[in-house]
Amino acid sequence: MLLGRSKTKGNTVIEFTLVGIPVIFALISIFEMSRGMWMYHTLASAVKDGARFAIVHGNDCNLPPSNCAITIRDVSQRIRDYAIGIPPQEIQNVTFTSRTRTVTCATLAACLATGGEGNTFSPPVLAR
Repeated sequence: MLLGRSKTKGNTVIEFTLVGIPVIFALISIFEMSRGMWMYHTLASAVKDGARFAIVHGNDCNLPPSNCAITIRDVSQRIRDYAIGIPPQEIQNVTFTSRTRTVTCATLAACLATGGEGNTFSPPVLAR
């Protein structure tokens, strides 16, 4: 009886290795896909809120006596505040487009640093 048992002693380790590696790979893949989907949804929601902020706060800015022009920094801060968990340095190739011009930054952090008061951004006027 002892002779037969010693021949199968390493089978458990080999079977665990053959099954364990694909299971661990599948778990890590599921985690990374879920994290990627969360980042995409969070960033899309933050950009949507930033665009809404620019439209609402820039509505009728061109009509006198209103002087409500917002800056690139204002919109960038709104996006940064709503993109929870995503560092501004990782949000790359940021482009702000209005009727009159386009501003492009390498990262959102760069827009936050250079989008000062002199860099106004007049969004399109809402249709009524």
